[in-house]
Amino acid sequence: MAPLYGMTYEAFISQRVNPGYDGLMPAEDCAAGLAYAVVHAKDYHGQMADPIQPLNKFGLLPIKRETLHKPIGKPSPKKPETPVIPEMSAVYSQAVELALELIKILETVNKEFDEQNFFARTWAKRIFQQRSGLSIKDWVQNSADLVSELQNLSSSVEAEQKEKAQKIMAKLPFLITTLGKLADYFQSTKEDAKGFIKDPETLSAALEALTYREKTVRALISTLKRIANA
Repeated sequence: MAPLYGMTYEAFISQRVNPGYDGLMPAEDCAAGLAYAVVHAKDYHGQMADPIQPLNKFGLLPIKRETLHKPIGKPSPKKPETPVIPEMSAVYSQAVELALELIKILETVNKEFDEQNFFARTWAKRIFQQRSGLSIKDWVQNSADLVSELQNLSSSVEAEQKEKAQKIMAKLPFLITTLGKLADYFQSTKEDAKGFIKDPETLSAALEALTYREKTVRALISTLKRIANA
């Protein structure tokens, strides 16, 4: 048959490997399958008959177990493994970022106070402490402590150090309440600015800065609530 197709013997037999065999089907197996086809010729009326079907029908093909589970066609390429970040891990990271931003905001506020004259500075710091509950110096320090606490909380949860994590979590309700006062301070200061600042451009810039500060604090509060309720 190989010469009829213009092929070598090796090329011809490699075109179709008989199922269940590493090479050509042994003569005795082929004879058994064809004998069955001859005896049951009526079952193959109008169909192609071969020795494979009978042997396969009665489970006589020596199919290797691993062959049964081999997928048909080209194997799909293995997808690269990507690290999956748990949802709460992202929340912890967001809380740390917001707390770091709060430090920058408070340092800016403190700088703004110091740039004023003695009487204006004294009045501004007193109002800040009355409305926010803490002095500007204490707020800067507490914000730095908050960053450390959140970083420790994230690492404790990841390391499954439940007792350490619970101690930090116990502080969150107080921190949330205190931060609420700070957010209210920025909100009320916007109303103060509308009465004190007459220049439209200066007022617009001040309101934009105060709005950003308030939103940052409220975003931090919202994130801490998610952590507390997790």
